[in-house]
Amino acid sequence: MPDISGTRHSTSVILCWLIHSAKRSIRPPCVIGGMILCRNRARRKQGPEVMPGDAADRCIPAALSVMLATMKRIAPAPATSYYETTIAPPRPTRARLRGEMEVDVAICGGGISGVSTALHLAERGLRVALLEAGQVGAGASGRSGGQILNGFSAAQTALEERYGLYKAQQLYALSLEAVQMVRERVTRHEIQCDFMEGAVTLAVKPRHLADFRSEARRMADQYGQQGLEVWDLDQTRAAVRSNAYIGGLYDPHGCHLHPLNYTLGLARAAEAAGAMIYEESRVKAWASGSRPMLATAEGRIYAKHIVFCGNAYLGKLVRDLWPLIMPVASCIIATEPLGDRLQACLARPLSACDANIVLDYFRPTGDGRLLFGGLANYSGREPRNIIKTLRPRLQKIFPQIADAKIDFGWGGLIAITPRREPQMGQIEQNVWFAHGYSGHGLALATLAGALLAEGICDRSDRLDLLESLPRPEFPGGRFRTAALVMGMLAMRARDLL
Repeated sequence: MPDISGTRHSTSVILCWLIHSAKRSIRPPCVIGGMILCRNRARRKQGPEVMPGDAADRCIPAALSVMLATMKRIAPAPATSYYETTIAPPRPTRARLRGEMEVDVAICGGGISGVSTALHLAERGLRVALLEAGQVGAGASGRSGGQILNGFSAAQTALEERYGLYKAQQLYALSLEAVQMVRERVTRHEIQCDFMEGAVTLAVKPRHLADFRSEARRMADQYGQQGLEVWDLDQTRAAVRSNAYIGGLYDPHGCHLHPLNYTLGLARAAEAAGAMIYEESRVKAWASGSRPMLATAEGRIYAKHIVFCGNAYLGKLVRDLWPLIMPVASCIIATEPLGDRLQACLARPLSACDANIVLDYFRPTGDGRLLFGGLANYSGREPRNIIKTLRPRLQKIFPQIADAKIDFGWGGLIAITPRREPQMGQIEQNVWFAHGYSGHGLALATLAGALLAEGICDRSDRLDLLESLPRPEFPGGRFRTAALVMGMLAMRARDLL
């Protein structure tokens, strides 16, 4: 995911205007907090006051206004993901919450953050109850691309500029711990999730290769990261058989898996340790104070601590958290089982993504399919036909399987933060949260469960480190989605340069 915080965010919006103004003769806009406002004051004095309902039409370029209006009309039915059809072992039947109960910790959200928190707390002997609005793993945790990568979504150079080298090194060490924690949990709980090692970032342009060489040197010298390999053209095409790429940065420590089976495996482990998980139990209200509480339509849980792990799906239930994140839709397709044809695309079972700002990613599945994703939509809405939208991109990269049947197309919401850094900690006494992994949630959400458990039970220097990071809000208020979409249109244009 791109980093659009600070100066880069403002630059992206300005670039968006430049692209538009090259086609239409308009005056420069005024950029305030990443939002484009009209500067033709004479026109504004003569015309009616700009009301919230028509701000997009007056202030957003016409092409974008049409796009947003079209997207508002699209309401696709939820698509069944490949992961849902390959759950193993089968989902258990879990009850709804009915009546009242008291526990040590009540958790809202049955994704990786929630079930990892429940697992780590239950292992410490606490009485834990988790409430999930639908089924465990129904959100991003069970619908993602399945890649597990070191670092944050924010570049290490950005972290160094913000916090200095020492703190950036501490944060990177946490990300390494997160990846290793996934490996350990898969092994300890014998989770059958098609775990595979190896990840590569692919160069589309010569400048990407130059960046790879610089990054490999810096990560070895300043972070002690060994094993990163810069691949030339021949090495890249020996592994990824596509003419779209000219090089790569291979990370042997990266990995990938079946995210839904992983999430369900953590949930089973949490229940085995004593945690209680209730499904179809949407939290409707909550209370803090001396007796924290989570309430559903049919019951209540009173606890010493409550934890919110809803991420992009939490909505405005916790109003202090909603301005901190932006839901972003990402879409994925999966081919039919390819048999030997998979080797014609990927000679090694790697997860891969390109180095563009708006990237494509792909990986093999355990049953021999090619999973292909991308199309990050910063409006939070999915296209009407995911397969029709993504298939041409797949065919362009791998024309050798252009005729392959696409069996599945689905989407999900991830939560990004303005700085592309995860956020976790307390929002008030005895009220905890974790969210905003910005595309690195498989590992970081697993780690979040451990850190929240440490913070609740005693004290955690590692949680303090993440809690010390600033929590800026997205600019733009009620128009923040339009502002971000405009910025990302400019970022897409940069990929073409």
